[in-house]
Amino acid sequence: MTIKIEDPTSHAYLRMGKCYEKMGNMELAKFYFYQTVHEDPLLDKGWVAITDYYISERAFDKALSYVNKAINIDGDNPSYWKRCAYIHVALGNLVEADYAFKQTVQMGNYELDTWVQWTCIVARNKETEVALDILRQAHEFYPEEGALDYLYAVLYLQRRDKPAAEKHLKKAVTKAPDEIDLFKVYFPNLFYSSWTQNILSKIKDASE
Repeated sequence: MTIKIEDPTSHAYLRMGKCYEKMGNMELAKFYFYQTVHEDPLLDKGWVAITDYYISERAFDKALSYVNKAINIDGDNPSYWKRCAYIHVALGNLVEADYAFKQTVQMGNYELDTWVQWTCIVARNKETEVALDILRQAHEFYPEEGALDYLYAVLYLQRRDKPAAEKHLKKAVTKAPDEIDLFKVYFPNLFYSSWTQNILSKIKDASE
């Protein structure tokens, strides 16, 4: 077994980069993030920092090139795969985003937003049954999460199963009224449909 001894120099560069980032000096922050990964290519926080830097600059192609370099070094790191997924979403590469989210989960990341975003991407690809399967897995980890009910409503609407969609929409609005933007922003055509607006009006009337 090989024991990796972390290089204190790389950590010093990373701290310097983070300090300059907080100060708003992004050029020096970038310089030290580059130095971090050059000094220690196995330090995941260095790759995450430089990838996040380019994401914050909305330089998504650049961010993708660096996160891909990181994945080539350590393909079992879920932090890399999750960032890869979000970058592909930003670039509109839904198939690639789907694959990256799948890898994220397989590598052990079970965070709620991972499941939510993955489900949304697959649903936008019109793979309703696959999205339902992902959502059911998410529900095992977060059985009381109202955000998932909004997604169930979306997917059942895609299936044209309006009774099931109505059931989950009512649960969603009751449990998580503040999460309704998940439905509105990601699936506007379904959200602003006359059927959905009618159901939402009924729910509002019933609660008054």
